[in-house]
Amino acid sequence: MARDAELISYGPNYPQVTMAVVDKEDWSAVVGPGAPGQVRLTVLHQDLFLPNVLERDQALRHPSGDWPCDGVANVRPLQTTSSAPEGLY
Repeated sequence: MARDAELISYGPNYPQVTMAVVDKEDWSAVVGPGAPGQVRLTVLHQDLFLPNVLERDQALRHPSGDWPCDGVANVRPLQTTSSAPEGLY
C-alpha cells in the first residue's frame, strides 16, 4: 500500500541476493511490474546456495533500471486467506 502516494521500495544486495515477486498460486510465474505477489529470493554466497526461497511476505514488484534484478515495494505479511494474517516474525 502506498502511504501519501509514495512507494516504500527495497532493492536486494545484488549479486549475492536476487528477488522476484511471483504469483501466490504458481511460484514459477513472475507477476507484472507494480503487481502484488509473494516474494521469492535466491541467495548465492561462496559457501551457501539457497535457490527459490519463498518468503512469508507479499510485496509489489518494483523493477529497477539500475540492477538486472527486481526489487520489492510495500512489503507486508503474506495473506493467503481473506482473514487477517496470524503471527508476525
